[in-house]
Amino acid sequence: DDWLTKSIFAAATQHEGHFLKAAEKGGKSGLLDRLKSALSVEKYELGRRSTLQFSPKVEGKELILSAQISERGEEKPFGVIGAHGDKDNGYSFYLENGKLNFLVIQNGIKNLISTSISLPDSFLASAKLGKNGLMSILVDGLNVAEKKLPAGFTASLSPSIRAGRDLGLGNNVGDYEGEYTFEGNLQQIVLELKK
Repeated sequence: DDWLTKSIFAAATQHEGHFLKAAEKGGKSGLLDRLKSALSVEKYELGRRSTLQFSPKVEGKELILSAQISERGEEKPFGVIGAHGDKDNGYSFYLENGKLNFLVIQNGIKNLISTSISLPDSFLASAKLGKNGLMSILVDGLNVAEKKLPAGFTASLSPSIRAGRDLGLGNNVGDYEGEYTFEGNLQQIVLELKK
């Protein structure tokens, strides 16, 4: 039953320590192996303008936010690809004035990297923050900007991740106006968290 599998997965993610301890005592099964694998790499697929109901736990994990971006007609795309957290602790990946920007804020300290290359009409954009603090932006798999921070996130972020826009209140991650809704084609938005 598909719903039973999803329920077991939800329980395993919410009680990961207990699940892994119990899994050590258990035998071998395909479901058990899939659950262990899923706990080491979490993938969240987001809609164009969606928000996950519960904030994924980013502390101590590498995060990768990626999306397929292309122009709509003659219009150059711009706006928030994804944002997670708030103005004191969080990150935002956005496109502004033809440049990809990845902003990471930890304890109120802002760190920003931006692309300096000319972006193609259609491309896969990725923002990464390693457990070791290495920030990077990739375009079609090529590293085009990076910066080293002391560490990745060490605490949970709230509010949850949202795609295609930010909060629109005074608590945006970035310094842009309002929600800074994405304009252009934005597809296949995925947040990946790796242990």
